[in-house]
Amino acid sequence: MSALTPPLLRLLAQVPSLSPAAVGSTLLWTAPLAVPLLAALVAPLLPARHRHPLAVLATLPALFFALVPPAGPAPDVTWLLLDLELTVADPRRLLLAAIALVWLGGAVAARDLLTARLGTATVWLLALTGNLGVVVAADLVTLYAAFAVMTFAAYPLVVHDRSDAARRAGRVYMVLSVLGEALVLAGMLVAASRAGTTSLEGLADAIALEQVPTVGLASMLAGFAVKAGVIPLHLWLPLAHPAAPVPASAVLSGAMIKAGVVGWLSVLGLEAGPPGVLGPTLVLVGLVSILGAALVGVTQEKVKVVLAYSSISQMGFIAVIVGVGATDPARAVAAATAVAAYVLHHGLAKATMFLSVAVKDRLPRRVVLAGTAFAGLALAGAPFTSGYLAKQAAKDTAGLLPGPAGDQLVLALSFGAIGTTLLVARVLVLLARAMPDPAPPGAAHTTGRTSRRSGSSLAWFGLLLGVATATYVLPALLTDTWPAPRFTTSALVAATWPVVTGLGLAGLGIWWGRRLAGRRSDRTSDRAGDASSDRDRVELWRPPPGDLVVPLEAVVHTVGSRLRRILDAGGRVGARLQTSGGRLRTRVRPLDAFGRVDELLTRWRALGVWFAVVALLLLWALRP
Repeated sequence: MSALTPPLLRLLAQVPSLSPAAVGSTLLWTAPLAVPLLAALVAPLLPARHRHPLAVLATLPALFFALVPPAGPAPDVTWLLLDLELTVADPRRLLLAAIALVWLGGAVAARDLLTARLGTATVWLLALTGNLGVVVAADLVTLYAAFAVMTFAAYPLVVHDRSDAARRAGRVYMVLSVLGEALVLAGMLVAASRAGTTSLEGLADAIALEQVPTVGLASMLAGFAVKAGVIPLHLWLPLAHPAAPVPASAVLSGAMIKAGVVGWLSVLGLEAGPPGVLGPTLVLVGLVSILGAALVGVTQEKVKVVLAYSSISQMGFIAVIVGVGATDPARAVAAATAVAAYVLHHGLAKATMFLSVAVKDRLPRRVVLAGTAFAGLALAGAPFTSGYLAKQAAKDTAGLLPGPAGDQLVLALSFGAIGTTLLVARVLVLLARAMPDPAPPGAAHTTGRTSRRSGSSLAWFGLLLGVATATYVLPALLTDTWPAPRFTTSALVAATWPVVTGLGLAGLGIWWGRRLAGRRSDRTSDRAGDASSDRDRVELWRPPPGDLVVPLEAVVHTVGSRLRRILDAGGRVGARLQTSGGRLRTRVRPLDAFGRVDELLTRWRALGVWFAVVALLLLWALRP
C-alpha cells in the first residue's frame, strides 16, 4: 500500500478544488462519455432484460448535451484521464446530435441482440463511448483513444453470428482496422512532435504556420479513411455490414463510419489552410467512391451488400465536401457545416433502410416498401426531402471552387445522385423479393409477440420521423452558419432530374431483366445447357462483395502457400543435413580428435618446438 501512496498523492494533487458550480459543469461535460462507459462496466452484472433499457438510456446524455449544451467554456478536466480535453464548437454539436440519434434508434431496435449474449451489451456501449468520444475530443490523445476503443469494440458486433462469413468479415475488418490505427498513430506522433502540442487548436495553428509536414497529415487522413470506407480502403465495409446483425449494421453505417469524417475535420484544420495537395486528393477519392461504389453496388444480390456500397458512395460525397474545404480556408466554415448536415441526413436515412431488413417480416408489405422508398428518395436528394437540403449544401460548397472546376464538380455530384437513385431502386427490388407475399384481401395483418418485443418497428418509425424532420430543424438550431434552404425553380429542377433519370434507368433495367428471363424460359430443353452457359457468363460480370478483397485474398493465399513450401523444403534439407552431420560425427568423432591434438600440443617436447618457431618468427619480424 505504501508503494501506491506517492502516485495517488500526485494524482490527487492534480485535482483542482472545485466549487459546486464547477462540479456540475464537469459532470455535464463528461456525462456523454462517462454514462455509456459506466453502463458498459455495469451491464455484465445486470439481468439480461435490463441491458436493453440501459443501452437506450446511455445515449440520452449525449443527445441532451448536443441540444442543450452547458453555458461557458469547457472545464479543465485534464486531471481526469489522459489529459482529457473536450469541445462542442460548431459544427460538433450537430455531429454529436446526429450520431446520438442513430445510436438511439439502433439501441431501441437491438433488444434481441443486446440480451442474446453476456458481453454484447458491453461492447455495444464501449463502441458508443468511443464514437461519441471522437466527436467531443479536443486533443490528439483523446481522439486516438476514443477512435481505438470504438474500432476494436465493434469487432465482436461484426462476428456476432460466428458464421464463416462473419469470421471472414471480421478478419478483413481487423486487418484494415489495425492498418488504419497504425497510420493514425504514426501521423499523430509526427504532427504532435512538430507542433509541440497535442491540442487540436494548437495543431491547427501549427498547420497555418506550415510546421506540420504533409506526410503526417496524409497518414492521419489515410487512417481515418479506412473507417470512412472510401475507395480503395473500403474493403471491409461490404463484408462487415452484411455479416453483422441488422441493428449493428445500422449503427456501423449510420454512425461509426462517420468517425472517419470527424477525424478528417479534427486533424485537417480547414480554417488553417492544410497543404494544397490534400484537398484535391480528397475530391478525387470522393468522386471515385461515388461512381465506383454505385457501379458495383447495383450488381449485388443481397440488400445489405447494396446498402453497404451505397454507404461507400455517400461517404464519397462527404469526402468531396471536405476536400473542397481543404483547398481554401475561406471555404472551411461552409464545408464543415455542409458535412455535419450531410452526416445527419445520411445517418438517419441509412439506419432506416438497414432496419427495413429487420421489419420486413413484421410490418405490412406496403408500409415497409413505402417507408424504405421515402428514406431512399431522401438519400438520392429528391425535392423537399432531407437529402434535398444536404445535397444542396454540398453542391453550394462545391460551387465555391473558382472557374469551371466548380460547375464541373457540381455536375459530377448530380451524376452521383443518379447512381444513388439506382442503388435505392435495387434495394427496393431486392427487399420486395425477400418479403413474404401480400396477404389476401380481407386478411388482417398481425405481428407476433417477438416483433412487439423487438423494438425494431418502433425504431424504424422513429428514424423515419427523423428523416422527415431532423435536417429541417437541427442544422439551423445547432449551427450559426446553416444557410436558408432554397426552393426556387432552378434548385428544384437541379434536384429532380438526377432522381428522374435514375428511376428511368432503373425501370429500363427491370424491363430488360424481365425480357431476358422470358427468353430463357421459352428456350427448349435441348438448349438448357446453353442457357446455363449464358447465365454463367452473365454472373462473371458481377463483382463479389468486397470486390478487391477477393484478388488480395488470392494473392495472400498464393504467397502463403509458396512460403510454406519453401519452409517445408528448408526443413527437409535441414533434417537431411542434420542426419548427415550425425553420421559424420559418429565416424570422425571431432571431439576425440581435438583432444588428441590438445594432448600433442601440451607435451613438453612439442611445446618447446612451437616456442622456438615463434621466437624465430619474432626475430625475423624485428630484423633491422
